[in-house]
Amino acid sequence: MQRLFTRFVDLFFSDRLYLSNVAATFGAQLLTALSVLILMPRLLLSLGEQQFATYGIVLNVIVFGGILDFGMSTGLLRRLIHERNHSAQLLSLVFTAYMLIFVVVAPVLFILHVSSTGPLNGFSLFQLVALSLLVLQYVLATLFDIVIQSTQRIFQAKIIRMFKVVGELIAILLILDKGSLDLVLICMIAFNSLYALVLYQRARLIVGKDAPIFSFDWKLLQGHLRYSFWYFLAALSTVLVFNSQLFVLDLMAGPQIVAQFVLFNRFFEIIRFAVSNFTVVLQPIIVDNEVNNPGRLKHLYTSALTRVGLLLLVVFIILNQWGFDLFMWWSKQRYPFDKSLYQLFLLYTTLILIDNVSALFLGSLKLNRVTTLVALVQGTLVVLAPVFFFEAYGLSGVVMASTAVLLLTNFIFNPIYLWKHIGR
Repeated sequence: MQRLFTRFVDLFFSDRLYLSNVAATFGAQLLTALSVLILMPRLLLSLGEQQFATYGIVLNVIVFGGILDFGMSTGLLRRLIHERNHSAQLLSLVFTAYMLIFVVVAPVLFILHVSSTGPLNGFSLFQLVALSLLVLQYVLATLFDIVIQSTQRIFQAKIIRMFKVVGELIAILLILDKGSLDLVLICMIAFNSLYALVLYQRARLIVGKDAPIFSFDWKLLQGHLRYSFWYFLAALSTVLVFNSQLFVLDLMAGPQIVAQFVLFNRFFEIIRFAVSNFTVVLQPIIVDNEVNNPGRLKHLYTSALTRVGLLLLVVFIILNQWGFDLFMWWSKQRYPFDKSLYQLFLLYTTLILIDNVSALFLGSLKLNRVTTLVALVQGTLVVLAPVFFFEAYGLSGVVMASTAVLLLTNFIFNPIYLWKHIGR
């Protein structure tokens, strides 16, 4: 028993910087979770099904818009660690590229808004402008956060995020009685602007205050795009898995089913992000060990897998026993949800979190080419799941099909491929 306790302590508390990063990440995630728990049912009651469904689409489009960075932010993390002397030049280059992408993409969104019969067609002009700004803010905040991560001082970015989450929550609660989605979007834009600005100031301190804000070198940009290409495909596969089904359901079933899906998705997103915090903070450590101590990578992987496995075992037991009652209380029992649907979401989320450990190591070590192709197959099949299973089996069929696809693709392939190539 003593040895088991010592092993537990070593697993979770042996590294102070790691512990600081995990604690701050958990703190930020806890506040985000509380924000979601407080806001989601109130937003549904205040905005009504139609506006709430539009709000869910906004959240998904923001994440989808994140792939417009073409993987450059994730690629930048590795390069900032490997090429510290070029950090200022790389940051200015990627920042300039993002601004140019926004100038090109914004008019395309307006064209799609006018001509499309899809989800964006239900947006007002103001909501489309707000959505464009929120996508840009999301991409830029991710970029500046990556710069901070490269120093392994993740806790700094998370503390900044805590203030943003609390401020945004209070502001939205104050205007909630108006029942206006436009006011909610204005609050989001205001606090995301401030959030991105503070992160930017912090990033400038890291790369140097004298670094130019804008710089453009076509050859250097081409090289970075090639370097980041597989990260882009990995990000694309991720949004296909987690964010695409909402758009298909909106086209097939309408706002009521979308509202139900958003409630489930946001509830389990809290759990997914909370547990994945144990591994996300390892990314800069993995890259650093790849350079300085590659022999330790297998130990790092098994240690992370053990941590997540132990945590998930506890989380699964608790949520399977009492989670459904918590979910029904939280959602104000707005819909007559079946417990079996909740358990399917819980199982799917648990399997995703186990797979996330291998996926993080594969991405951090740039071993993600083959696995990204497998993930793209998974993402494509997940997008098709509502088309083939919703009409006959409802949301339960969609979740069951998504779980089966995960088990037959990434869940089996990723750990085998990683173990074969890690530390080489």
